[in-house]
Amino acid sequence: MDIEDKKSHEYKGLFVSKQYAEDVKKFLEAKLKKKKQKSLDAIMQFSGILDGATDNRSYQELKAEKGSAKCS
Repeated sequence: MDIEDKKSHEYKGLFVSKQYAEDVKKFLEAKLKKKKQKSLDAIMQFSGILDGATDNRSYQELKAEKGSAKCS
């Protein structure tokens, strides 16, 4: 069952029957987990931690290395 605001006719949400509630809940949890993992992977790859490129070096060392790599 859809929920709509009577004044603005804006879509607000959805009611789910009891028999499908658990399936919908599992689906949404899986979807949110996948979205969170994708975001985390992007952040980790950007920072270089995921592929081990940082090796506990400081920001300045990493910046100097990336700068020298661009020049060559």
